This record gives sequence, structure tokens and C-alpha cells, in this order.
Amino acid sequence: MTGTIPTEIGHMRALKKIIFSSTALSGTLPSEIGRLSHLESVSLQSASFRGSIPSEIGRLTNLRELWLHENHFEGQLPPEFFHCTRLQQVWLHGNELTGTLPSDIQLFHNISLCK
Repeated sequence: MTGTIPTEIGHMRALKKIIFSSTALSGTLPSEIGRLSHLESVSLQSASFRGSIPSEIGRLTNLRELWLHENHFEGQLPPEFFHCTRLQQVWLHGNELTGTLPSDIQLFHNISLCK
């Protein structure tokens, strides 16, 4: 699979999982992903995504798994990321992320795996 994730993904409001791992997808993660309030799992590892992680990801309050490792994401995690307090697994390694984790990380009571 090649190309980008279209902004129209924001219209798929009942979506619970996004799995585009190990593909040739590239581009940025569209901010419209924040409209997917039922989303529980995002698996975009081992692709060619770039840019920053959009602040709208903080609207995904049902998110339990976030696998963004082995891409080209850069910059800091947006503060809104820490609104996803139901996260259980977070994989971010293999990107170009910078900065430190804020003290709010203690709000993630459910995390069992974080890389």
C-alpha cells in the first residue's frame, strides 16, 4: 500500500482500529484523526510517516494502543497526548522525537508497555 492517509478518515467516526503497519504509506498523520472518538488502537509502525504527532491525538480518550515506532515523526509529544489516559501500550521508538516526558506521565495508570 502506498500514498498517504486521506483527511477524509475523519468521517469514519465509528472506526475502532487503524492498522497500516509495514506499508509504504508516507506523509503526515492528519489532524482529522482526532475526530475518531471510538478509536482504541492505532498501528502505524514501520512505515514512512513524518512530521509531528498532531495535538488532536489528545481527543482519542478511548485509545489503548498506539504503535508509531520506526517512522520519521519529529519534535515533541504534544501536551494533549497526555489526555489519552486509557493508553496501555505506547511504542514510539525509532523516530526523531525530542524533549522530555512531563511529570503528567504518572496519569497513565494503565500503561504496561512503553518503548
